[in-house]
Parts: sequence; structure tokens; C-alpha cells
Amino acid sequence: MEQGGAGSLRSGRVAGKIALVTGAGRGIGRGIADCLAREGATIVVAERDQESGQKAAAEISATGSEALFLPSDMSDVEDTRRVCHEVEEHFGRIDILVNNAGGSLGQSLFEIEESTFRKEIDVNVIGLYYLTEAVAKTMMQRRYGKIVNIASIVGEGYPTLSPGYAASKGAAIALTYYLAGRLSAYDINVNAVCPGSVRSGAHWEEIQTNKARREGLDLDQKVQQIARQNPFSRVNSSADIANAVLFLCSDEAESITGQILDVDGGRRSLSGWMVLRALQQQDG
Repeated sequence: MEQGGAGSLRSGRVAGKIALVTGAGRGIGRGIADCLAREGATIVVAERDQESGQKAAAEISATGSEALFLPSDMSDVEDTRRVCHEVEEHFGRIDILVNNAGGSLGQSLFEIEESTFRKEIDVNVIGLYYLTEAVAKTMMQRRYGKIVNIASIVGEGYPTLSPGYAASKGAAIALTYYLAGRLSAYDINVNAVCPGSVRSGAHWEEIQTNKARREGLDLDQKVQQIARQNPFSRVNSSADIANAVLFLCSDEAESITGQILDVDGGRRSLSGWMVLRALQQQDG
């Protein structure tokens, strides 16, 4: 279980809330689920992989927090509605929704297959929308809700090799604006968090190890390479993302909606400064 930063302190910032987190079996989603649980929320682990989903729910429960695992496939619209219905049946309401499920299948321009493109859109956009639609109906009745979409800086124009991932995360950002406006009349906050590169567990390290081998590097060298792309010269952690989500889900963010928050160590907005820094180092 990953810990670190402010997320490792118990202060009850979401105490008593029911939080549905998709893709919460590992990586960023697991970090978010752990953080919200430490701050008092009951967690619904919505995860396609049964083994990691059950493990996450069991480990969260072992800390004294309540957690429920629900198998889910965010690319299936009917499944998103089932998940919402089962959470309502079990807990009576949903206070927090974190749309984290999704990712990139890594195929680039001229090699991406139609099936790959459609799969990225199905999970990162269509699944996100229809789960939010179902959850929003219940939130509207209570005039309360916090929705956070996990997008990416590539959806804001930061370079990536994957057109499907870029398109889907850009759409997630556009939906964040739309949903924030549409649901504001019901006192529901909708925001997005856009990570950069995040060191988020064994799966991330496996991906980076494979990339490192292709480049003739080891994992430590690859991590250092990624860190140099960040103005703070560090790789972001799941705790960095989780702490931002926690804030947006807390009552401290009551007046914050329709916002796109980059949690990338300045990588996107300060990329020009990174180029200048590299040139100065060459000159030095």
C-alpha cells in the first residue's frame, strides 16, 4: 500500500463519504483509494481485474476502513449502470466519484489499429461519461457530489506517441467542462486532475523497464531520464495525484468546479523553461 505526503495523515477530510473509485486495483487508482480511505471515506473499488480489486479492498479493510470490491468493465455502458446501481443498493448513496479507469495501449501514428483506438475511446470517454451520468442522477437528488476525472497533460497538448490516448484524454477534459456547467445547478463539483509521468507501482515499472531495454538503459537510468523532464527533477508519485484528488473531494474545495489541475511538477506549463535549462547546461 503506497503512502506518502499529506495523504498519510488522518484528518477525516472526507469522513463518512461513500467514494466510488474506478480502476482502483493498482497504480494511481489504488493510491487515490488508499488516500480517501485514510481520510475517512468508505471505498468502492471498481476494477476489471478481479485479483487486484479484491486485494485492494481487503487491504483497505485491514486498515480499519470499509471497502467493497465490485468487478467492472468501464468499456461496457450497461456495466457502468450496474456498478452505480449496486453501490446505491449497498450504501444508499454515492458522495464521491473518481473516474480513474483507463490508459494508453501505446500504438502510435500510422500503426494504431482501429480496434485499439476504439478501445481507448470506449474506456477513457464513453465509460467515463455513462458512469458519471448514472451517478449524477443520484447526486442531483441529494444536491451534493464531488466528481473528479483523471485526465492527462497529453489531453492539453503535451506530446505523446499515442493518438488514441491524446484524443480520449482531450475528450475527458472537454466533458469535465460540460459536466461542471450542467451539474452546477445541483451543487455538484466536477473537476479534472491531469498527471504527467507517475511512478505508480509494479505495472509502471514493468512498462518503463521494457522501454529502458529498448533504449539500452536500466530502470534506474530510465527513471532519471524521466525525472530530468520535470522542472523539479523528480518523478511524480501516486500520492501526488491522490492528494490533489483528496482536496477536490473535500469541503475545502466547495467553490471549485470546472477546473483542470495539472499535477506534473510543472512539466507541461514549464516545458519551454526545461529546453532553456538544457541549452544553458550545454553552454556551461
